[in-house]
Amino acid sequence: DVLVSVFDPKMETIVVVSIPQDVQVVAAGELGTWKLGSLWELGHNEKRGGNLLAKTVTKNFAFPVYAWGDYKAAGFTGGKFAEILAAIIGNYKTSLKIGDRIRLGLFVLRVGPAKRTVIDLADVNESLKRETFLDGNEGYVIKGNVPDRIIALFSDEVIAAKNYKAGFILKSKRIKSIDAVSRVVEVMGVKVASVVKDNSEDVNCVVSGEDKKLVKSIALVLGCIRQEKKVDGSFDIEVTL
Repeated sequence: DVLVSVFDPKMETIVVVSIPQDVQVVAAGELGTWKLGSLWELGHNEKRGGNLLAKTVTKNFAFPVYAWGDYKAAGFTGGKFAEILAAIIGNYKTSLKIGDRIRLGLFVLRVGPAKRTVIDLADVNESLKRETFLDGNEGYVIKGNVPDRIIALFSDEVIAAKNYKAGFILKSKRIKSIDAVSRVVEVMGVKVASVVKDNSEDVNCVVSGEDKKLVKSIALVLGCIRQEKKVDGSFDIEVTL
């Protein structure tokens, strides 16, 4: 299964959302429909590493994922010292730098068992539905959006407190809807205030704004280039897709 872990330094809590490996998802990067558990291998076959799995989770469930790691990274969510140590200094595939792993490990060691929670998305009836696929195998399909009580775990309180507004500019005729993207941005605590279509040119995804933390966070989650500059209009951040 795929584990999405939320480490909250303010509340000193760890929440793990477990997503079944046999849930059917639409892969990021226009790679079609797959079972979630196969995205790790697909990502490495496509030379995208664990980033493909991370972006696919964000695309389908609106969880803003900042970093990824293989199964050894799950040691950060456990309580055993040996597992935490392996997650810090072990040799495994991850986007976490060694400094991040040390800081994360030190935080995890402070969090007691009473402040660790696991949520199995298979038990959340509003989100997933059990089905039999055409090949005869059983699995899950996405039934609806993840409930707000779970989505709220992923909100950035620092960003949300500042009441930021985002303006979107669509620079590609291929984009039919930004619902998935805007939902992720709003989960992070930013209100999407405007969407403008401008097909004058085709550009890469760019996030612009003056707040360095905000720009970096959104660019990292969406996989965009970041530009730290003042944007026009009444927006705090501008996202060009």
